[in-house]
Amino acid sequence: MTNSGREIVPRRAKAAPRTPESIDIYDPQGIDSNVRRALAVVLMREAMAALEQAGEQMATCHLQAAIDSLMRRRTDRIPPEKNCRD
Repeated sequence: MTNSGREIVPRRAKAAPRTPESIDIYDPQGIDSNVRRALAVVLMREAMAALEQAGEQMATCHLQAAIDSLMRRRTDRIPPEKNCRD
């Protein structure tokens, strides 16, 4: 009860908007392919730094080649199956 004698009725909380922090990256409906690709590049770059610190030069080179391939494919608008050499 309030000072005026009225009963306080709680209101239902509004749903929070889907922000990038609240998106599940493993939910295929949650984010589009551009965001998923950008996240993958960020994670690969972090992994590269860890590999460099561990002295894994060959693995670092392979990961850099994968990042380059991903970025080139995106900018050239070439489908993934057309960009493979094997």
